[in-house]
Amino acid sequence: MNRQLQLKGITVKTNITSGCLMVIAESENEPEQSFVVDFIRKGITDLKAEVIKRVVLHGRITGKKTPLWRESFEMHSTVTLQQEESGSDFSR
Repeated sequence: MNRQLQLKGITVKTNITSGCLMVIAESENEPEQSFVVDFIRKGITDLKAEVIKRVVLHGRITGKKTPLWRESFEMHSTVTLQQEESGSDFSR
C-alpha cells in the first residue's frame, strides 16, 4: 500500500498494538482525508487480517508532529457488513 500512496506523494507509517492499527499519513501538503481513509480501509479489509480490530488514522504535513485530521473505524463492522452483503449465513 505504501508504494501506491507514495505515487500520490503520501508516506504512511504504521504501528499495531493490542489489535489497534495506528496509521500516520504524511505529505508535503495536507493528505486528502477521504482518499487516505478509503484507501486504507479497503487495503486492510482486503488483507482480512483478523488481528486488526480498530484502525486510527492521522494525517499531517511531513516533519510536523500535530495531525491536521484524525479518523478511526472498527474493523469488525466492516467484516460484518461484507458478510451481510455477500449473503453469508453463519447459522447453518
